[in-house]
This record gives sequence, C-alpha cells and structure tokens, in this order.
Amino acid sequence: MNPILGTLIRAALNALAGLLVTHGYLHPDEQGTLVNALLPAVLALVSVGWSVVEKQRRDKLLQTAMELPAGVSLETVKQIAQTPTFKK
Repeated sequence: MNPILGTLIRAALNALAGLLVTHGYLHPDEQGTLVNALLPAVLALVSVGWSVVEKQRRDKLLQTAMELPAGVSLETVKQIAQTPTFKK
C-alpha cells in the first residue's frame, strides 16, 4: 500500500480519536491504543476495497475488448470502456 495513503489514514484515525476524547467518549490515555488497534483493520478494508474497484475496471475493459472487432487498439478500448452505455 502507498505509504502516503497509510499516513493519511493514520491522521484521520488520530483526528477521530481526538474528537472522541474532546467529547468525553474516550480517555486521553486510550487514544493511541485505539488508533493502533483500528489502523490494521482500516488499512485492510481500504486495500480490499481498492482491489475490488480495480478488478471491476479490468473486467469492464476485458468485456469491452471482447465485444469489439479484432485489431482495435488498447487506447480505443479504454476510451470506449470509459463512456457510459445505456443497455436495457
């Protein structure tokens, strides 16, 4: 996973934990524990979500390529795959 994305997720979790401390739902000593406990789960969910999105994009590209005649360039397939289609 991209280290910048991991850093942003950690910052968001720290902000959330700080908000919980501010409103009295969490003791200040527990803030670091909460972030360290949630970080792996959040990173895993983000990774799985990103994998699903990329798989759907690849599947759509493959399906588009299979529907087009042979010899069509990859750039053309990508361009056609990005345009919305209205099938009934």
